[in-house]
Amino acid sequence: MATTETIGAPSNNFISDETRRDAGRYFGAQGLADTIGTLDSITVLGAGASTVQVGLRADRVPPLPDTRGR
Repeated sequence: MATTETIGAPSNNFISDETRRDAGRYFGAQGLADTIGTLDSITVLGAGASTVQVGLRADRVPPLPDTRGR
């Protein structure tokens, strides 16, 4: 499953039917629902943090490279 699509939001904001079927087989119905709920919660928290401009502490290294195009 993970070898056919990258982890993250696809460009069209949908995952393929094949990936959804594979995930259902791998995780089961409850595991798939839990995974979707967890990813949704992380997305909501990230949006909220961005809205209030929560930044990293000055002594921390950013977890990802700067992608702001500077």
